[in-house]
Formats: sequence, structure tokens, C-alpha cells
Amino acid sequence: MGLTQLDFEGRNKIEVAIMRIQQFEPPEGYYLAFSGGKDSVVLLALAKEAGVRYDVHYSLTTIDPPELVRFIKTFP
Repeated sequence: MGLTQLDFEGRNKIEVAIMRIQQFEPPEGYYLAFSGGKDSVVLLALAKEAGVRYDVHYSLTTIDPPELVRFIKTFP
């Protein structure tokens, strides 16, 4: 059993987010910048759940800790 958060109109926030991602999908799909942070992980999960086209990109910098780089490499 998962937790459900509702918006002010009583709609499930996750379902609303998925609907909006589907509604505004560009013809070429989404270009997702992935940093490995919580926001990137959630957005990637929502895009997968929405079934939209997307391309994920990560910009390797010299300041990212090795743990973060290893975590990012676990994502397809």
C-alpha cells in the first residue's frame, strides 16, 4: 500500500503529473538532464510511467563525487 498525496482539487499528484507529461510531450520527445539527485530520479520514473519518448543525458564534471557517478551508472 503506497501513500497518496492529493492536490487541492482532490486529485492524485502522481496521476496529474503523468497526465501533464503525456499532454505536453514534444514531437521529438523529452530531453532529460539527469544529475542523480532526487528530482532527476523522480522525473525519470514519471517519464517511464507515462510511456513518453525521452532521452536522458548526464554531463560528467570533475567535481562529482565517485559515489554519485557510480549511482548514475546504474541507470540505463
